[in-house]
Amino acid sequence: MATFVLGDIHGFARALKQCLERSQFDIENDQLIFLGDVCDRGPETVECIDILLRIKNLKAIIGNHDKWTMDWLLGNSFDYELWTQHGGNETITSYTKSSNFENIREHHLKEYFNKMTPYFKDDKNRVFLHAGFDWKLPIEETTPEEVYYWDREFFKNAIITNDSGVNFPISNPYAEIYIGHSPTHRLDKIYDGSKPIKFCNVWMMDQGAGFQKYLSMMNIDSKEVFQSDLISKLYK
Repeated sequence: MATFVLGDIHGFARALKQCLERSQFDIENDQLIFLGDVCDRGPETVECIDILLRIKNLKAIIGNHDKWTMDWLLGNSFDYELWTQHGGNETITSYTKSSNFENIREHHLKEYFNKMTPYFKDDKNRVFLHAGFDWKLPIEETTPEEVYYWDREFFKNAIITNDSGVNFPISNPYAEIYIGHSPTHRLDKIYDGSKPIKFCNVWMMDQGAGFQKYLSMMNIDSKEVFQSDLISKLYK
């Protein structure tokens, strides 16, 4: 069994299919740890979730866009206007275009959204989450939960510390930490933002799929990267 980590999908099913095919991912036996944000911006949120649900060994982490979508599906009170300004309309269309909306909604809530976790730590002391945590504390002690899927200070501290040449100052060091949320294409004036980037022991896996860039998937042990085509070309 191989283990892979996958960055933010943001509703682009064609890109997700390419990553799975190019990695020769075995949906029956391999493990996929998805770092969150399956929803919004792209046109195929429903299709993306359906693909992920076929994977037998899936660990799905909650992202900020997933939380918005879950609140909408549940009818909760939340910042609806902010959500729709950041890609929520595409998710609404993906769901409501189907005459089977209610059944899909119930199925996704039960089988996908309700099973998401704010972070995952494996037996090799590797940590997976969407955004970040209080780097002065063990991950379990971070509060409130929203930090796990909204924080942007964590990756900035990793970059600063990496460039200073000292160890990443967290009180309970982890072998590796994998995050999405903060697209690396925004760092491309300093680093190659088209590929997963490692700062200290932190891997940044969001290569800007939500901004028409790339979706990335990596074999955790070999560090081999499998990417989609440029999404702006996939969806001409």
